[in-house]
Amino acid sequence: MNKSAPCSLNRADVDKWTKNMIVFIAPVALVYLAQITGTISQADNIIELSDFVPSQVTLGAMILYVINSVTDIIKKFLI
Repeated sequence: MNKSAPCSLNRADVDKWTKNMIVFIAPVALVYLAQITGTISQADNIIELSDFVPSQVTLGAMILYVINSVTDIIKKFLI
């Protein structure tokens, strides 16, 4: 795979970025699933829509995921 010139992206760079996004969404999904599992297990057989609202920890993981994804594509674009 050829690396793209600085300040441009080729198909290989975009494919690598997409693959990285897919791979690194797994920890965020696990954090969210753990939060939902904990919330539902504490509920008394009553599941509400509010049980699926992300907690502060989950939101933090999601924000870090977005920051990492943006940083990754900018790095691929500039270098």
